[in-house]
Amino acid sequence: MGNWYTNIALKDVTPSDALRSLSELGRRAIVNPAQHRWVTVVDEECDKFDLDLLESLALTLSTQLQCIALPCFNADDDVLWFAIYENGRRVSRYASSLREFEDAAEFPPVRQFANELCRIFEKPDAVRQAGRVLRKGPWGSCGC
Repeated sequence: MGNWYTNIALKDVTPSDALRSLSELGRRAIVNPAQHRWVTVVDEECDKFDLDLLESLALTLSTQLQCIALPCFNADDDVLWFAIYENGRRVSRYASSLREFEDAAEFPPVRQFANELCRIFEKPDAVRQAGRVLRKGPWGSCGC
């Protein structure tokens, strides 16, 4: 059995602002100290591996805090899923195995997600490398 986890990284948000929003929402979560302008939230309810819950919380935090939210979902080391929310709007999303998703046709091409990912991390020169990792990664071919 592999790793299972969910989290949401928030850009340019203080841990206290994240905690305040989570408290107002009645959420139980761990908020890690900021590292390189990113705060990581591990929410108890999202740890039930309900992607709708994870996306809803990321959207809400992105809207309330007017920030970039990067929710992440890793299922048994088989499926890695990311989305990017910016100021309350989903910008892009990625899954290492699209065949696991009913709406697979609605996911953007890997290169588009890599562009957005590199934009939010302010690494425009890394798009090709990010795309290569996302297409292949440690999981093998993603079928993207």
